[in-house]
Amino acid sequence: ICSLEVKAADNLPAEMVANQAAFADAKTSSGTKAFSGKKLAVFGNSITAARNSWAFRVRDSLGFGGFYNGSVGSSVWGRRVRPEGVAQNYGDPAFAGIGNSSHPSAQARNNNCAVVHIQKFLAEKPDFIPDIIILSYGTNDRLTEEREPDLKEILKRKRKSGRHYDEHLSTDDAFGLTGGMAWCLQTLTERFPEARIIVLSPIQANTGLDKYRDKNSGNLLKMRTMKKLCKVYGVEYVDCYHNCGIDASNVDKVLLDGLHPNAAGQSLHASYIISRLVGNRR
Repeated sequence: ICSLEVKAADNLPAEMVANQAAFADAKTSSGTKAFSGKKLAVFGNSITAARNSWAFRVRDSLGFGGFYNGSVGSSVWGRRVRPEGVAQNYGDPAFAGIGNSSHPSAQARNNNCAVVHIQKFLAEKPDFIPDIIILSYGTNDRLTEEREPDLKEILKRKRKSGRHYDEHLSTDDAFGLTGGMAWCLQTLTERFPEARIIVLSPIQANTGLDKYRDKNSGNLLKMRTMKKLCKVYGVEYVDCYHNCGIDASNVDKVLLDGLHPNAAGQSLHASYIISRLVGNRR
């Protein structure tokens, strides 16, 4: 079981104290009992896929009985169009698989998105019925993608259809952050109406590094879209960017490379998510 404790000598911010208090509450019998034996499914990029990431720490700390991690490094929300072709759907003829940025197949890299991750989960794990689903994408998404639907149109269609999905989105709509996230939320809320579904925002990056200079400003723009989609689909939006304790004051201490959390950063990230799970459990 992962330990989320961070020594005071690490000089981490006040958010850590509050989050750790919630974690301590979660470790009590009443805190863990609410999640004991339940099933957790998570989807995301390398920050979620990494060993000892927030996902594994949440699983171990709260005592989930079933766990599925469909995360793949370098992933994004939606399908995309690239010179090598269009992202496939899982199960398409000659499906090339799913791969991170180091995968030798360009098509497999192109297929690496939440839409395909969820298609794979539904196809391969039909008997896994999650009680809680957490999605954590956005860090690697571009601000716009070819064939990405207009956000206003997606919101309008959802409000018009309500909970009946009269204007059901197809995977032909599932391009870019807007289309991909909308398709994922529609699919999951329809397939698992009793599940608690949560979307995590990206965390902050170290903008003092040239390669991440514009990362936070871009994430803030993407988060506006993510928050609107969560609201219209009736799922929880958790703002890790502003609230998990990873910020400009400590990014050089809690991030390995300016983007991915080290052990201390993973602890901050997980503690905040646990505090939200425990504080809003149902």
